[in-house]
Amino acid sequence: TSGYSGEVYTLDWREYLPLGGQHVLALRYVKGYGTESPSRFQLGGESSGLNILDIINGGGAMVFGKRDYALRGYAEGHYQLTGRRMQLATTEWRFPITLVEHGLMSPPLGLIQLSGSVFADSGMAWQNNSGKAYNSVGAELNADLNLFYGITFKLRLGAAKGLDPGIGDERVYLSLGSAF
Repeated sequence: TSGYSGEVYTLDWREYLPLGGQHVLALRYVKGYGTESPSRFQLGGESSGLNILDIINGGGAMVFGKRDYALRGYAEGHYQLTGRRMQLATTEWRFPITLVEHGLMSPPLGLIQLSGSVFADSGMAWQNNSGKAYNSVGAELNADLNLFYGITFKLRLGAAKGLDPGIGDERVYLSLGSAF
């Protein structure tokens, strides 16, 4: 047996508000609640949750059993960011930089566009009573790439600063996928 018991409920709300032109305000709120003794939620890191099968199949992130959520500016594995309950809020201003639409024939790889974002994250995880909020801010440069004329993915170069003096970090990352 797994040693875990209870039920887990998760709400993942996302909203995109147009700001004019191609500028967007992206909002996300995630709330997780586990009863009894479930597998714990973990906040931290910059991973989008994207895996190679998502790229091949064109699908989104895992829906069931998800327990790891990115909280940019904090490393994974901090006990303060682990618990059977959690919440995470993100606000991002996303804006275009340039439309490139150029590529290579061999290998067939194209750069579609460059965009940027400025973000603020706030997350907490706890066992029984409400936890402490951990906040971060940062920016990302995004490149939309196309491979083999049919597989489109986003390459992110970002910098985030965790604002908690105890466990916050200044982190630079390169990842495949998008935050949300």
